[in-house]
Amino acid sequence: MSEGVPAQTINWAQIIISTVGISAIVSGATSAALNYWLTMRELKKRSKMILIQDKLDLYSSIIYHVDKMKFKYDAIAFMKGETNTQERFAFTNDEWDELVRDIDRKISDKYSLLNRKILEKWVWSKNLRVNPKSIETMRELRRMLVEEYNRIVEKHLSDLPDIVPMILPDTVGESTQTDKTNESPTK
Repeated sequence: MSEGVPAQTINWAQIIISTVGISAIVSGATSAALNYWLTMRELKKRSKMILIQDKLDLYSSIIYHVDKMKFKYDAIAFMKGETNTQERFAFTNDEWDELVRDIDRKISDKYSLLNRKILEKWVWSKNLRVNPKSIETMRELRRMLVEEYNRIVEKHLSDLPDIVPMILPDTVGESTQTDKTNESPTK
């Protein structure tokens, strides 16, 4: 009988050791799979945020350049005491050439992020600069840029309005230079 007891003890020990070993293997595999899944999820989220940031940077940069021309015209009109009911743009030939270079450089670096219709409108705008239709084309370009920018913010960053504000579109047909008064924006 004493020989049977040690044999049973050895079997229990092997079962316990095997169970602990299998449990450790399953636990390790589960932990590795979960860690991989969470890491991949985080990388995808980070990549998406970088893409969104790059898109917003591209659109914001182009809007900045277009608005700079618009605000220059508004300032000149204000200083002359003129009231305009339409959005207009002012620039010298050198400013225009610099603006085109800056925007084209930005677009060429991030071409894949730009909406194709906006690119088409930009190409039209820069090539029609001396044509009377250029004012209308620039207005349309700005509207398209602002709408696309705001669409991206609304879709992806609506929970961060204090960090990434939307850009307000100008109302066509209303004076944007002085908020319907004849006061300077600097007062």
